[in-house]
Amino acid sequence: MSPRPWPPSAPCWASSSRTEVGPGPLPAAPRVSPGPAPDPACPQERPSRACGTACGTPSTRCPGWTPRWPCPPAGSCSCASSASRPWSTRYGPPCSAPLCRRTLPPHWHPSVFQDYSKCKEIMIERGEIFLRKVSLSRNKIAKLCHPFIRDGARILTHAYSRVVLRVLEAAVEAKKRFSVYVTESQPDQAGQKMAKALRKLNIPVTVILDAAVGYIMEKVDLVLVGAEGVVESGGIINKIGTNQIAVCAKAQNKPFYVVAESFKFVRLFPLNQQDVPDRFKYKADTLKTGQNLTEEHPWIDYTSPSLITLLFTDLGVLTPSAVSDELIKLYL
Repeated sequence: MSPRPWPPSAPCWASSSRTEVGPGPLPAAPRVSPGPAPDPACPQERPSRACGTACGTPSTRCPGWTPRWPCPPAGSCSCASSASRPWSTRYGPPCSAPLCRRTLPPHWHPSVFQDYSKCKEIMIERGEIFLRKVSLSRNKIAKLCHPFIRDGARILTHAYSRVVLRVLEAAVEAKKRFSVYVTESQPDQAGQKMAKALRKLNIPVTVILDAAVGYIMEKVDLVLVGAEGVVESGGIINKIGTNQIAVCAKAQNKPFYVVAESFKFVRLFPLNQQDVPDRFKYKADTLKTGQNLTEEHPWIDYTSPSLITLLFTDLGVLTPSAVSDELIKLYL
């Protein structure tokens, strides 16, 4: 079937009060003069995917509400093919009616992509903001962990974690004396990297075999590990070997603490090791070869929430059951 011409003769979103987005130079987006501050609780302030719904008419409940972008009149929309839709629907989430342009974040306005350098500046700015937030998150987690690391404590950690390293560094700055056992963490020996970083902080470190976790557990006071991801159930996904450490800690009544930033919260709900997607468990080049994965060693494992004592995050100190509540706040 031949593609429909651009622009279509009478698209549903054509309106004298709206500037359309199509091939060629983009005109400046019209803005509606701001009115009084809107009421956040007003349902009219929520973006809508259906034309005329919460878009073109100010709310009767919130007289000061004004739409961010002009929208087509109510009832004027019909489902159009992707070729005849405005930019925001063709490259946004699919729906039965074109999206209002005001649903796009301000920095994603289509005119931005006319200038690559502007787009690059935005990406760099966003990256710098993210790095600052990561640093602040780790500092906050370190403060939350401070009361749980006592003088003379013997701590067991696993693999290499920058959050764990920051927590222990803060404990050193607080003049606390403690020692650390680090697992060797095969197959990449990440534990050796962690031990080297801890020795630079003048922390007594002992590197142990992965198979010696059960032997050393009776000597330690607490287990402190990082996480590659925190799932909806309150469990964690982390370097292979984390689960067996948690099992040993549970069996010997040792507290098992997890430190992780909130951006590692993910919307997954695995019930066992097989529920974790293969793209997380194996390297990309291993998946590309298509070889038998049963002969490969996974790089991560899943630790169930029943084995975790507490999670220290930049959102606060959470029990595993509280993680789902925080995910609801983050994603809804």
